[in-house]
Amino acid sequence: MAYTRSRRQQRFAVVWATCPTCGDVELTSEQVQIQTCTSDGTSTYSFVCPTCSLIANKPASVSVVESLSAAGSRLVAWNFPAELAEAKVGAPICHNDLLDFHAALEADGWWSELSNALRDS
Repeated sequence: MAYTRSRRQQRFAVVWATCPTCGDVELTSEQVQIQTCTSDGTSTYSFVCPTCSLIANKPASVSVVESLSAAGSRLVAWNFPAELAEAKVGAPICHNDLLDFHAALEADGWWSELSNALRDS
């Protein structure tokens, strides 16, 4: 990473990253965002390719996270949705269940039937 000064005398780092379409591209640290999952500790970094405008998302090791953070990249923390920890009850949904659901949605009165089922539960 190389450091440069902008017109407003702010320091930013020049970051080299690899776009899946264009190959190596040059970005500033402000153009790179780090995402860290607080649930399992994994991290990724992402950027919009300045050449093709594709959003690229890459895995990031601890050292990459530290380097990008020190250079001024924005860090976003996130965690798994609570639904993943909920107990799963009943059989898994199968292909026939989806077909039945689709047919039910095409029938008249599906909203009333759903409302009644939710009220009774």
